[in-house]
Amino acid sequence: MTTITHPASSASPTRPEAPPRTVQLVILDSPAAHRYARALARNGVGFGVVGDRASDVVPFLTGSGGGVVALVADPDDPGQLADAVDRVERRLTARAVLIRHHGDPLLAAAPSAGRAPVTRRGRDLRTG
Repeated sequence: MTTITHPASSASPTRPEAPPRTVQLVILDSPAAHRYARALARNGVGFGVVGDRASDVVPFLTGSGGGVVALVADPDDPGQLADAVDRVERRLTARAVLIRHHGDPLLAAAPSAGRAPVTRRGRDLRTG
């Protein structure tokens, strides 16, 4: 004989799975990116920064209270960028969303395959 239990009487009710938490990973490739990252740090937001020079990321290590993951890597190198994303996600236990203010050279190198250009404010990001 099979016991059938009504879902409402179950000891552990099921809840819809919450969407994964996200954090921003800011690529320090422009003055605008630096300003944006400083604003996040001032507001106490946990996030990651990647710069190609230690002098770019060190200011985010001081006074952050451990909420900022600062990494030195070449953001134009797909392997180094993937490693940075992985480290930020593991450290902050959240999905990383890349924030890049300059046109992404990885997008520029990708073939368009007949797709419309990727634009921001009317500017084609694949060509700059």
